[in-house]
Amino acid sequence: MAFSTTLCICFFSRSKCAIFIYDMDLADTLRKKMDSAQLTIRLLSDISDLPEDTIKAILYHRVKDVKLSTVVKLADAFGCSIDELIARQKP
Repeated sequence: MAFSTTLCICFFSRSKCAIFIYDMDLADTLRKKMDSAQLTIRLLSDISDLPEDTIKAILYHRVKDVKLSTVVKLADAFGCSIDELIARQKP
């Protein structure tokens, strides 16, 4: 059973704040990227500097809200943008 995750990203500047909310299945995208790169959870953990338990929690839908810092580390590990990782379609 797949669950969709909502990611809320806030950007702040001196006088502006933008909030973006994305509906996605991060686990599905993460699995596809891992398969494509032939990465195990352990290897992704080493590359991304994230604990294996954090990656497992995302993959097995045990986490409801994923930290932005986690998404950034995963995107950096795959050399892709956050938009690509969360499968966001630009308007």
